[in-house]
Amino acid sequence: MELVVVVVAEPVEVHGLTDGARVVTGARPQSAPTLGHLAEHATAAAVAAGLDLPDAAARVFTALHFTFGRAIEEQDSTGASRMDPSEAASFAERFPTVARVLEHAQRESLTPRDAFDAGIRLILR
Repeated sequence: MELVVVVVAEPVEVHGLTDGARVVTGARPQSAPTLGHLAEHATAAAVAAGLDLPDAAARVFTALHFTFGRAIEEQDSTGASRMDPSEAASFAERFPTVARVLEHAQRESLTPRDAFDAGIRLILR
């Protein structure tokens, strides 16, 4: 069984607002039919690919929530600047494991898109 899901988390304009992910996350299927259609078709495709209904629904809704959350995070980001050496040392002292993760990402030139793709792959395993 192979389930292929395409998720696009790009900035969108909805009703004149560029904060489209925030608008969508506040929507409910009864008032936003496109969101309902997206959930319906994605869940139906997952079931058709062989997943049972509860697993299909869990994967689809987790992927949707993850995608919208990521889009909101990117929209809210002010392009945080790099920490100066003293801030980095203080951060690493307080959060050594997270600091190692950040060092790894920098060393491997990982992008936010790489992190997003890794998250989606985990959800869809």
